[in-house]
Amino acid sequence: MPTLHAPRSSTALLAAVLCAGLAAFAALAPDRPAVVATVDLERVFNSVDLQSRTEVRLQALSEELGARRDELQLEIEDLQAELESFQPGSDAQIEVAGRIEEAIAEFRAWEGFAAIKLEAEQSKAMRDIYLSIREAAADLAKERGWDYVMVDDTVPTIQPGGAEQMQQQIGSRRFLYANGAFDVTDALIARLNTQSASANGD
Repeated sequence: MPTLHAPRSSTALLAAVLCAGLAAFAALAPDRPAVVATVDLERVFNSVDLQSRTEVRLQALSEELGARRDELQLEIEDLQAELESFQPGSDAQIEVAGRIEEAIAEFRAWEGFAAIKLEAEQSKAMRDIYLSIREAAADLAKERGWDYVMVDDTVPTIQPGGAEQMQQQIGSRRFLYANGAFDVTDALIARLNTQSASANGD
């Protein structure tokens, strides 16, 4: 069977298109290697003033919610003590028993509300701190010419555990090695603390 050959004009056109495509790609490609910096995200969270301020605020909220819970608990105890002073089966005892049931229901409702409220505030605070970290990292990167600021997940040690837990820990890691010379954790913490002090007038 005779071999089919593409016309020379088609071959030349294909080569021209290929060259044009390579030239366009070269024009779009960066003219230098990417500059990558890494951070220890856990240390950032634990070291920034935003975290300590948040802990103080959440502790105050926890104490406020706990104070109301203690008040409700004390009301129940007082009603139970009052109940014992009445004749069993008397109208007064029945009335106080009803009030105890209402107080217990209010106490349980408050406990549920307090737990949800505190968890919601903790979640919001964590999100706000993370967004502040991202913003500060972006500002630093633009100032210093970094292209990427990445979380160094080689820092936390892998904890002993079962096969499934070990697989989850290993599977969540993205870095096998990170050169500590490119760690900018301290610079990021300093930036965040400066911003926090300025925002709070310290």
